[in-house]
Amino acid sequence: MQFGTGWRWMYSDAMPIARDENGRATRLIGTQVGITQLRHARNALEASEAQFRAVLEDAPVCMAVMDERGSFIGVNGALAQLCGYEASVLRNEVQLSDLLVRRDFVQMSRDVRNQQRKDGGKTYQDQLRLRTRNGEVRWGLFNLSWTYDKNRSENVYIAQIVDITDQKRLEQIKNEFVATVSHELRTPLTSLKGALGLLEVEEEVPESAARLLEIARVNADRLGAIVNDILDLEKISSGDVRFEFGDTALDDLIADTVALMEPVAAAQRKTLVRHAGDHGILVHFDAGRIRQVLSHLVSNACKFSDPQTQVTLRYERQKDCAIIYVENTGPLVPEGFRAQMFEAFTQADGSDTRSKGGTGLGLNIAREIVKRQGGQIGFEQFADRRTVFWFTCPLSEMDAAVDRPALPPDAPHVLYTASTSKPESFRGL
Repeated sequence: MQFGTGWRWMYSDAMPIARDENGRATRLIGTQVGITQLRHARNALEASEAQFRAVLEDAPVCMAVMDERGSFIGVNGALAQLCGYEASVLRNEVQLSDLLVRRDFVQMSRDVRNQQRKDGGKTYQDQLRLRTRNGEVRWGLFNLSWTYDKNRSENVYIAQIVDITDQKRLEQIKNEFVATVSHELRTPLTSLKGALGLLEVEEEVPESAARLLEIARVNADRLGAIVNDILDLEKISSGDVRFEFGDTALDDLIADTVALMEPVAAAQRKTLVRHAGDHGILVHFDAGRIRQVLSHLVSNACKFSDPQTQVTLRYERQKDCAIIYVENTGPLVPEGFRAQMFEAFTQADGSDTRSKGGTGLGLNIAREIVKRQGGQIGFEQFADRRTVFWFTCPLSEMDAAVDRPALPPDAPHVLYTASTSKPESFRGL
């Protein structure tokens, strides 16, 4: 029906109340309802659905829509090609659990459930292994998002998958090369350090020769530390490192680390200070690996802080985790480098930082250790030249089960923006 210059949609519902001798209706009674807005909304919905399907089908990356059981509602040609199945087979006969390596599917499911339960997040990202129809295993970078579908009364999941198999193969070749070189260096380096040690104990060594021996020993130690860092990184990245989880008192761990690192701090004219926010915290972590993370963070803080300043360790309980901070005062990290802070073999490019030496592996190793044990790590900087690195440790079941009073409303809070995901808030700084 047209009115003026526009059309209006009407819904008519009528019934005959009189008929002629041939049975044809001569009189009708009924109603007419304007449904123009409803019709426009339906057209918009159909257009939106058509656009979404076009994006899904024509996207150069693999895409899929799934229900909560992992059954495919929609898939595109890129995913079908990657997996070696027809799109119709994926939709009707295959689930996500059939494509992913079992271990990766279980881990992804657990992580997504934890994320939904804890913070209500809507996205998830990880590198997972896909098993194709012919049995080949390929690596995919998964970006998973979800939304609640009221018609289905459940979440609907949208997955974007980028094939990174070639990238992973190159990374594996690089890691194997680095590991081989490191192992080959370790044996002659051990012999070299032993020989230097024997020469140093000789009584009749000229002063000039003694100085050269000291330079050789220092550089041999430095090379040994580099080799050990590279081997540690290779083992952790490849998953060859076994973590010995157990309940550990955080007070004792921090005290041991301070005692261990005090000579390192003193050698660089720094003072190591410990401040505990909460006593009696029990964490479920590998104690040796916590010390390794703390050693990297404290060493880094001592290296890049101003002379005659303090490096401070703080720790406290926060919801279902413990948080440890390492704070120092000194030159701030350049803005353009902050996103690369935890990457391997990276250092800020500047005379102040390059003169400190090192491989640029310490923070990367710390991140991998924390990540593998269910924690988070990050850092923040402030205008007064303070830098605070932090990482979290899961609480033990005994500690987490204790019913503690809520924080008072006037408790001080400082929110640190981390280079990775971060806890909601921090207390006590």
